[in-house]
Amino acid sequence: GYKISVPAEGVASFNQKGHEWALAHFKNSLGAEVEQHV
Repeated sequence: GYKISVPAEGVASFNQKGHEWALAHFKNSLGAEVEQHV
């Protein structure tokens, strides 16, 4: 399989709830690592 890495600030959405849903989807459904940068 593939290793998927998603930068949290690289995902755009219409609102915060949609943003959080998308990140959770990447992590929980696709097994992606969500990178949090500060």
